[in-house]
Amino acid sequence: MSSFIDKEMNRRDMITQGSMVVFGSLLAGTHVYSAGYIGKGIAAFWNYFSGWVGRKTEVAKQAEKKADNAPKTIDDIAETEIEKPEIIQVKANEADEKIIKKETVMESEIKSSSGLSIPEDIPDYLAEAILKERDFSLTTREHVQVELYSPLIKYMSGVCFPKQSRDYASNFVKALVAVESRGDKNACSDIYHARGLGQLRVNRAKSYVEDILESEINLSKISKDVRRLGFDGSYIDREVLEGFNSKHLYNPALNLLLVSWGISKNTKKFKNRLDKVCAEWNAGLTRGIRNNRVTNITETKQYIGRVSTMYAFYNSNI
Repeated sequence: MSSFIDKEMNRRDMITQGSMVVFGSLLAGTHVYSAGYIGKGIAAFWNYFSGWVGRKTEVAKQAEKKADNAPKTIDDIAETEIEKPEIIQVKANEADEKIIKKETVMESEIKSSSGLSIPEDIPDYLAEAILKERDFSLTTREHVQVELYSPLIKYMSGVCFPKQSRDYASNFVKALVAVESRGDKNACSDIYHARGLGQLRVNRAKSYVEDILESEINLSKISKDVRRLGFDGSYIDREVLEGFNSKHLYNPALNLLLVSWGISKNTKKFKNRLDKVCAEWNAGLTRGIRNNRVTNITETKQYIGRVSTMYAFYNSNI
C-alpha cells in the first residue's frame, strides 16, 4: 500500500506541475490572474485525492489492528480452547473410574453367600492396588503345575469346608497356591521360612496340626483317599502328625490339608471377606489387619490383588 501512495504522490506532483504550465500558457497575458486560481484548484484536488488515499490506508490498518485485538469468534475458540471430544471422554472415563472402582474391584464377584468376596467399602488404597493386579497371570508351565494338584485341593476343601461352599473354597485355595508357590511343592521362603504349596510357616502349621488332632475328622480315611487319588497320604496318618516337623510341609497332601483347614477358620472368622482372609494369611493378624481394616502394606495389597484375580479366573469356570 505504501508503494501505491508513493507512486500516486509522484504522479500528483508531475500532473500538478504539468497542468499548471499548460493552463498558465493558455491563459497567459490577459488571464494570468484566473490561471493562478485554476492551477491552485487542480493542486487542491490532488491534495484531496492523496489525502483520501492516505485516510483509506490508515483506516484499513486500524481495522486490521482492531481485528487482531477483537474477541475470538466461536469457531476460533472451538479450534483453540474447546477440548476435542476424545480428550473430554478420556477425562470423563478417569472420573468415572474413581467413582466406580470399588464396584468393579471384583469383576466376577460371587453373589452367593458361599463364596468369598470384597465389599465396596474398602479403603481407596486397597481398591487401587487390587485394580493394578487385574492382569496378573501365571505362565503355561505354572498353570500346569497348579492343575496337577487340583484333585487334591478339591478333596481337602471337601474335608474342611461346608458342602455348599466347597467349589468356591477349593478355587480360593487354588488361587492362593497359584500366587504363593506357582504349584511348586518344594517352594521355600528364605525370609519367612514358609514352605510348600501354600507357603505355610512352621508355627502356624503346628497350631493347625494341633487343631486337627483334637478334631473329629477321620485321618485314616483321608490318608486312604489321598492314596487313591495318586498322592502320598502317609504324612496324614495320626502317628506321623503327632511327630510333625517343618519338613513335613513339603508333602502336598498334608500341606493342602493344613492350608484348607486354616482358610476355613479364617473364612468363618472374617465372614467371607476375601481381603481380610488374604491379609491375615500374608502378614498375620496383628500386622495385616488393624482397626478392622486391611493395613496399607504394599506387599499385602499386591498379594490380595493377585489372589483375587486368580480366584475370579478359577471361578469363571464354575
